[in-house]
Amino acid sequence: MDVDELPAAAAKAVQEVLRKDSLCALSEADKKLVWQCRELAVRQPACLPKVLRSVPWTSAADVLEGYRLLGRVAMEPLDAIELFESSFADRRVRAYAARRMEAMAPDDVLDCLLELTQAVKFEAAHASDLALFLVRRALEDERVGHMLYWSLKCDMAYGESRVRATLLMDAFLRGCNGKRMHFVDQERFVRALRDVAREIKPMRDSERQRHLVRRLQQLAIPRGLVLPLNQEFHIGSIDVEHCGYKDSSKLPLYIVLNNAEAGCGQFHMIFKEGDDLRQDCLTLQMIRLMDKMWKAECLDLEMSPYRTLCVGPTTGLIEVVRDAKTTAEITKIAGGATAAFKQAPIANWLRQY
Repeated sequence: MDVDELPAAAAKAVQEVLRKDSLCALSEADKKLVWQCRELAVRQPACLPKVLRSVPWTSAADVLEGYRLLGRVAMEPLDAIELFESSFADRRVRAYAARRMEAMAPDDVLDCLLELTQAVKFEAAHASDLALFLVRRALEDERVGHMLYWSLKCDMAYGESRVRATLLMDAFLRGCNGKRMHFVDQERFVRALRDVAREIKPMRDSERQRHLVRRLQQLAIPRGLVLPLNQEFHIGSIDVEHCGYKDSSKLPLYIVLNNAEAGCGQFHMIFKEGDDLRQDCLTLQMIRLMDKMWKAECLDLEMSPYRTLCVGPTTGLIEVVRDAKTTAEITKIAGGATAAFKQAPIANWLRQY
């Protein structure tokens, strides 16, 4: 039944259900109403997820009708990501979502790669359409491949996802040919910094900096190594004199790297051992997406989202934004610890600068 054939009140009710947030659960009455108007998905592809949530999956005839509808609806690739939620267990539905994403540009794949590598955990089989999509795109674009490698590397540390992540990693690396050594060298670099970070923690304050400098001087880094945190930066050497550690509970390392090409500047980063940075990565991903959406509407808020990368379950890299003040520094000037719970200090600082 088409929504135009319904009475005005019922048609209005359908539109209200379709306007609900995707996180809102549909009642049985809502599902029945949406399924009656399933043809609406042909004209409004974005409502397909709600239609599929309304399919009476215990009825073979209705399931076949749902499959038939998939062949007539052309969802936008980014909208189709919703169909990778764990609540959509049907393999044909998830395969449809993977096919719709084939039209995505590499930049769009990068924007949602964090979610896609998590969604692959909900696939019924290791060799799923989504897994094949990720491996294929990773081999086609070095940036996607770089990010997929480190995402899978983190997942391999967790028991519930270790097997699948390992199989995907193996499939990806088999297609990398000679580029596999780039990842080997990056891992050696990360392990070396992790060893240094762990060594200085039990030391006295008077010994830490001296030991840190000595150990960093001993590191053998292949010239031109791609920095895991920034694929555009090729490491020439470590500027040991300007390296140090932050005086916080985890004692993160402050690392300054020289570019392999003379005159191309330095890269400052924090190497953190002992914290799970996945929440930080997700938060900054959302900020980058919002900034991208604002700029698409000609609204440039001059944001500078810094890079973060998880390279292990409790290890991560954080880009340092130079000539910037943290919120802690701003609130400290405005009145100490209690100022952190007030809105005025940040608002006043923004007005001043």
